[in-house]
Amino acid sequence: MLYEEISNDDNELSKALPPRDNDLRVNNHSMVDDDKNNDQSDSVKYKSCHQNRSVEARRRNRKRNDIFRRRRFRYVMTRPVYPRFTIKSIRKILRQYDISYIHTKIKQELLIIGAKNNKIKDQNEPKLPINIFSRHKYYAFRRLSEV
Repeated sequence: MLYEEISNDDNELSKALPPRDNDLRVNNHSMVDDDKNNDQSDSVKYKSCHQNRSVEARRRNRKRNDIFRRRRFRYVMTRPVYPRFTIKSIRKILRQYDISYIHTKIKQELLIIGAKNNKIKDQNEPKLPINIFSRHKYYAFRRLSEV
């Protein structure tokens, strides 16, 4: 014989184990299957779906997004905001006060309201009180919206 006989240790181990220990046998079997799968997966190379765009296309997209972001925050009004306010409730209050906006964003405890141009920003600035998004106003607004 050219090769040594391979001992059949798996059968001896499974006989020695109690019959209720099915998890161990299943896990032992799955580990053997995983080794076979790893060998196959190393030989097959998959193309990542996240690298389909070319570098030039991603650069154009980033440049375009930067332009939009600069436009969005060109004319802004800022107000301190209580953290429990949601963007939805803030926009509802802005509509009640007849404030036209193109974008709202909460950054830390500061609300940033983007306006379309400087004229609209100057018109909206006096309409919106400084303390409109305070803690006291939050609970008052909540009471009104529940009724």
